[in-house]
Amino acid sequence: MWQIAFLIIGTDPIRFRPMMVATILEKLVYVATMVTLYLDGSLQASQAAVAVPDFILAMLFVAAFVRTAEAKQRPALSDRPYNSFATCS
Repeated sequence: MWQIAFLIIGTDPIRFRPMMVATILEKLVYVATMVTLYLDGSLQASQAAVAVPDFILAMLFVAAFVRTAEAKQRPALSDRPYNSFATCS
């Protein structure tokens, strides 16, 4: 189910920026669960290592969240004033 949310975010990261918070939490909760089970002795290191890609994805979503904040502050092309010089030949 979350994979669909990842694909939707990928289509327009600035528009769907608020969904990134949920995806970051989803990834970090899974990683925290795996670390807790490992520290409790319920998992071996090789089993806990399955959470490494999720941690990497969480960090990538954090980076995307920060970068889209900067992009969100810039006006979109459609919001910029009309430039008559661009249409002159």
